[in-house]
Amino acid sequence: METVLAFDVGGTKTSCALVANGKILRKKEKATIGSNTAEDFVQQIFKMGQPWIDKADKVAVATLGLVEGGCWSAPTLNLIDGKKFPLVKKLTRLFHKNVTIVNDAQAAAWGEYKFGAGKTKDMLFVTVSTGVGGGLVSNGRLITGKTGLAGHIGHIQIDPHGLECTCGRKGCLQAYVSGEGISFAAQPYHPGATTKNVFEQAEDGKDWAKDILHTSASLLTTAISNAKSMLDIEIAVIGGSVGLAKGYIGMLQKEMLKEDNLYSVKIKEAILGSNAGLIGAASLD
Repeated sequence: METVLAFDVGGTKTSCALVANGKILRKKEKATIGSNTAEDFVQQIFKMGQPWIDKADKVAVATLGLVEGGCWSAPTLNLIDGKKFPLVKKLTRLFHKNVTIVNDAQAAAWGEYKFGAGKTKDMLFVTVSTGVGGGLVSNGRLITGKTGLAGHIGHIQIDPHGLECTCGRKGCLQAYVSGEGISFAAQPYHPGATTKNVFEQAEDGKDWAKDILHTSASLLTTAISNAKSMLDIEIAVIGGSVGLAKGYIGMLQKEMLKEDNLYSVKIKEAILGSNAGLIGAASLD
């Protein structure tokens, strides 16, 4: 049985685990290093993984940003060397093992497909948290695309004159549906409100909070239905702190009932939680 040293590099925390056949054998986490160089990220990964490398057959890294040909780009981190950084090459030299890298949402999609809520040949994974990420499995294969952008439903443009997204584009779905989008929409009603506050206010019956969450769920449901028209997905698996917040999946399912059967997609709750990226990355060939 192959054992993989897997990493999940996020904006706030980095996880490291030994994974075998979809099971986490050992795991540890640290706050993601605050740095403006990709080299420092490499060193954090290496230092976290070095004590366990002798127990692993290979290394797999799920990371925020875009992955293309073994190189990593992370535009949201503003790294001085963060465009097409040769991450696979650097880590291979340090670990002396074969290294695979993949976008974190795509890794989570593969994890849910192989060992979680997916288990169907054509599925879309959507993580709704601070932002909106996604991954696509088509005919039993993870689709990454040449530049690693495939499946990123959060950057579908829904209003060319709309809110500015963190990617620099205007009117991305993420700007309205994500935790940041929900919080932003709440400011006129509840200055300083967090996404958690909006969910709490909605549960207490506040109409403005219920309207904001309804807008988020409605827009995401429409995007998922549109994805079916292009990709003929069977299910959409929803994860992330907002996606799994109390009542949110129910809202998506209710909105989906309004769609014609031809464009309707079954909505399911992700079940691997924070381990999805680690398990998915470790399970890629």
